[in-house]
Amino acid sequence: MNIFEVLGSVNHNAYGAITLGQLIDTLAAADQSAVVFDGFGEPDSWRGVYAYLAFSPLENATVSDMLKHARSAVGATFGGWKGGEFTMTRETPCFIAECGRSDGETDPITPERLKKMLGVEVAEKRASSLPERPHIVEIHGSHHGTWCVTIPDETWEAFKAYVCKLEALVAKAQENS
Repeated sequence: MNIFEVLGSVNHNAYGAITLGQLIDTLAAADQSAVVFDGFGEPDSWRGVYAYLAFSPLENATVSDMLKHARSAVGATFGGWKGGEFTMTRETPCFIAECGRSDGETDPITPERLKKMLGVEVAEKRASSLPERPHIVEIHGSHHGTWCVTIPDETWEAFKAYVCKLEALVAKAQENS
């Protein structure tokens, strides 16, 4: 994998992983007392892409415990392996991996993997009230405590529109509270 493929995977979830929202919705609809041999436990940042979510592998986990761990990750902030802090949302791709380990082929929780684990179909991705984030290239290097985010020229206008939509949502929420 070259550097351009790595940067592309940050923005495009080339791994085929389901989102945290899909994981929660699927687990919530499953038999809560069912025991999953190849289940998962505690959430953390995935070493492959720090902004993605990894759950520690756990044999014989109940669906209700996995659901509890998945729900606890929404809005949680985790430190990346080499720095930075990453807040997880219902849109975050999900993986199962030991802390500090990453494998783009075996770690993703794909729809097929989750169906095999639970024996049920994966929930459809629900529409979010937030605008879709434009794809940007994030540089997670630090120089004297500062972080740099690179936004390519072709996505600059989309990024500005995204920020304006977010500001409007915040202003509306403040008016309603």
